[in-house]
Amino acid sequence: MDQIPQAPNLHFVQASIVVYNIDEAGDPVVWPSIEEAKNMWSKLMDMSEATQKKWMQDSKTLLQQQIMKLNKKLDNLKAENYKREITNIISQIGGGHRKNLNDLSPEMVKNVKREVAKLREAIRNRIIELHAQGASSSVVVAPQVEIVAPHASQFDLNEHPLV
Repeated sequence: MDQIPQAPNLHFVQASIVVYNIDEAGDPVVWPSIEEAKNMWSKLMDMSEATQKKWMQDSKTLLQQQIMKLNKKLDNLKAENYKREITNIISQIGGGHRKNLNDLSPEMVKNVKREVAKLREAIRNRIIELHAQGASSSVVVAPQVEIVAPHASQFDLNEHPLV
């Protein structure tokens, strides 16, 4: 019975609680009220059986669904974090803060190379697009040469990544 006052914390969830005390005679305790509980149950009973089952889940099923949703969200966050990690490594290389890739796993090195290749391809495509548009005289398009930071010569980022 001590938990019932906490029930209003079920914001935006239609719920009712009926507590019967077998040892004592008297009326059951109902939340939010007997009338509201009857209305909720009446609406539920008017629904098809399939819809009823959808709304009447046991706690185990509900928790399993929440775990699945949270696992999916976790997987998405891990993928996003991995992409940010690759972007950070590329920034470190470009800024001269990273001297080598020795501390990275082979998979990470492969993915860094793949991302560098994608970025280089995007730059090449943009240059071609600007040339095709006859870029205005205020825009200077660099010739298509390999541009890398002087310290980056020790990285073989021009090598095509193994896919």
